[in-house]
Amino acid sequence: MSLTSNAYPSGVNDFFVNGSSYRFAVTAYGVNLNAGKPFKVLENPVSSQLINVTPNLPIMGTNIVNRAFDTLSINRPDRVFIPVVVDPFSILTASYKMVWKSDSTWSVVRIQNAQVDTILGYMGSKSILDNNAYIADGLLFKVDTINSLNYGVIKDPAAGSQSKIRGWNYTGGNLNLMGADTTSLKAVFANYLGPQSVSMGLSWPSGNVYRGGYNSKIDIPFLKVSALKNVKITFGTTQKAYRYRGTVINAPYQDYVDIPFKVEIDDPLDTNSTVPRQLNVAFFDGDSSGTWNPKSTGNGGMEYVYIMYSTYSPNPNTFYTTKNISFSANFKQMDITYVWTPKLVNDGPAYNNGDVLEIIPYTRLQYQQSPGTVTTATTEGTTAPTIGSTELASTRGELSSVRVVPNPYYGGHAQETSPFDRFVKFMNMPKTATVFIYSLNGNLVRQINKDDNTTSINWDLTNTDRIPVASGIYIAFIDAPGIGTKTIKLAIFTPEERIDSF
Repeated sequence: MSLTSNAYPSGVNDFFVNGSSYRFAVTAYGVNLNAGKPFKVLENPVSSQLINVTPNLPIMGTNIVNRAFDTLSINRPDRVFIPVVVDPFSILTASYKMVWKSDSTWSVVRIQNAQVDTILGYMGSKSILDNNAYIADGLLFKVDTINSLNYGVIKDPAAGSQSKIRGWNYTGGNLNLMGADTTSLKAVFANYLGPQSVSMGLSWPSGNVYRGGYNSKIDIPFLKVSALKNVKITFGTTQKAYRYRGTVINAPYQDYVDIPFKVEIDDPLDTNSTVPRQLNVAFFDGDSSGTWNPKSTGNGGMEYVYIMYSTYSPNPNTFYTTKNISFSANFKQMDITYVWTPKLVNDGPAYNNGDVLEIIPYTRLQYQQSPGTVTTATTEGTTAPTIGSTELASTRGELSSVRVVPNPYYGGHAQETSPFDRFVKFMNMPKTATVFIYSLNGNLVRQINKDDNTTSINWDLTNTDRIPVASGIYIAFIDAPGIGTKTIKLAIFTPEERIDSF
């Protein structure tokens, strides 16, 4: 729960005042909709739910690295493991790993100074909005599964993409490749449904993207979550590819030709392989040139690439040479992992030698112990806050932020509860300090010692003998060991009725 304003301000301002006390209550209703109108409503007693809070700035010399509601990055492109900072002051210097323990439970381990401890064990999937979401070390841990609509290539970042990055990454020279225009492709394919990554024209052909009814052999429950891996396309290095030519409804195999790139599985999350595995590739030769050469036209010249899951062979395989890639029945028999429908951004070379295009899929976390299955996710490191460091406070010159409120003091203020509860408040104070209050003639009126983790301290407007002080100008000298000193001038105007009370 987060409160940002005072619903019942005593003045024109509705913001919270540091060091001031506030009360709020949480109430709940139970409604019996089956009772008929008027519905029977039950409400918990407000008086039993009153909560007192006093907002304060962090104590002087504090440095918070991981702030409230920050989301920690993880070693995955998708958002299925989301640690959110809810209590910055409880953060430790550590990193965290989520590990599936069964089909429905998971644990979180803390890795700190080479020591590994389980801090949450056998937890179930919970939304970040659930009351039972799990909190440890100042972090709220949410574990979720990838939405079924998000299998395949990661969608371009937007609402519902469940990712913070695109489904591709390009390194090397100037990028001159992009996804072919969806409108142009719909004019070519009557059943074209659009790619998953529009910006680069990339799809996992599930039957619900690319072309309706064109789903590959990798569209079964087991393979769709374990076979989709990061794939890298390296330009300037050739390999053989199956070339298909014809129309969008009839494109038989032609020959096995060189293409100017190499395709490999190169996935840091692939636990079944430690070295890249080269893959078989096919392409649709839109201009019948015998080569892969995309254009800058809207449909890219129809030079479309089909990346298989099978291991590459320099010799043609009859499994592919006997297929017609435009026939949906043949398409469904093929192990097509990704379809790429590119176009050139500008006329000219499509690539520079050595350029690399990486295709990034959603990688669902699961317990299933199958080859290549990802069962863990690791966070970036967190850093424990520095609290009350005199060296840090001195370096920052934070003693200059100490204030006295109200100043001047005109006979009272809204935070006083009675005529016998007069005070001014020293704000933004360090952990340890001594406040000396003097009259203008140099007499010590009161000494106040502070040694706690609060950020404020009150002067009750009395002297050392606890007798109320007279109206006048006073000097407050603040001595903070290891930080420095500060002098503040105070103006006190006591009310007449206070004198009459003694």
